[in-house]
Amino acid sequence: MELEIDFNQSPPRVRLLDPEELRSFAVAVVDQSARNEAEWPDAVARHEEHVWVRIDAIRALAEPQVAGEWDAGFEKVLEFARSRGWIDEDAAAVRGHVERRVSARDE
Repeated sequence: MELEIDFNQSPPRVRLLDPEELRSFAVAVVDQSARNEAEWPDAVARHEEHVWVRIDAIRALAEPQVAGEWDAGFEKVLEFARSRGWIDEDAAAVRGHVERRVSARDE
């Protein structure tokens, strides 16, 4: 599963790609050069070395793309992330590995 944040769009476009792929979670940041805090989309709780994505935003982006049993699989992903310290309970966010790109993935 990949959350793509495309800063080439204004406001930044946020898409959830491959939501059925529950074995990994990455955040693809497209053209992030010289971005200030105000430009980050609401789906992002915070960004540092990693991007912390609101769990409710992931669910909302996945909902039109997945079947009903997806949520049970996603809960297992969150349990694993929690065991690794990759959940920020206060922000209700999960940490995503950052991949930087110059262009968005084709739709």
